[in-house]
Amino acid sequence: MSELNEHHRAALHNYMRFSRYLKVQRLRAVDACFRDVQDSRLLEETYTRDEVAEIVSELAQVVRADVDSELINIAHSNALLLQNIFAQAEKWHLKLTADTTDLENRELLDRIKEFEDEEKQLTRSEHSATNQSPTKCRLQPMNEVSGVALLQQEIDRLQEDNIRLRSVIRTLESKTSGLLDDRSKMTEELDKKEGELNTVRSAKTEHYNREIAELKQQLTGAKEALGQLQISADRKSVV
Repeated sequence: MSELNEHHRAALHNYMRFSRYLKVQRLRAVDACFRDVQDSRLLEETYTRDEVAEIVSELAQVVRADVDSELINIAHSNALLLQNIFAQAEKWHLKLTADTTDLENRELLDRIKEFEDEEKQLTRSEHSATNQSPTKCRLQPMNEVSGVALLQQEIDRLQEDNIRLRSVIRTLESKTSGLLDDRSKMTEELDKKEGELNTVRSAKTEHYNREIAELKQQLTGAKEALGQLQISADRKSVV
């Protein structure tokens, strides 16, 4: 029980003391059933087999009914205890869970037994559970101090989560910034390459245009020279 604080240890101790008191009362009720049978039915010196069977059967029915009633009361008491705890938690917007699988965990049950034995040794001098009713134990509502402490714990937890999320955001922002820088550099490099390609294309186009123009001029000159030769040839043929 070292994981519980002093306040919760005291509450658990009071609940177990109350449970021991109820156990004693239940055992007294069972003893009373046997005494009633002994006082009301066992009046003869001898009994037949059938009479004994009838007495035992009636006693079993009474004890069974009494035990069944008490088990139901215990279940309802535990449910009421959980309801009180959950109601206190809901006032502070907390959601508690109850793992019923731990109720059959032998190791945990043994730890509870050890805790009970330790607490009984500490409180043995206070009163005897067999002849005195313990003071009623009620769950104490959260006062201002405990409420503020619990609220502060929740605030601290949220702040830690906030710091962790901010760190994650900064990391993502750094990665995003790096990716954007890489993208910008790639875009600039692509624009540069496209500019160089356009320059090369423009230079080649200008070069080809000049060659075509020169070829056209040469072709025109050749046609003119051919025309002059033709005219000269015609004149010579006429003479």
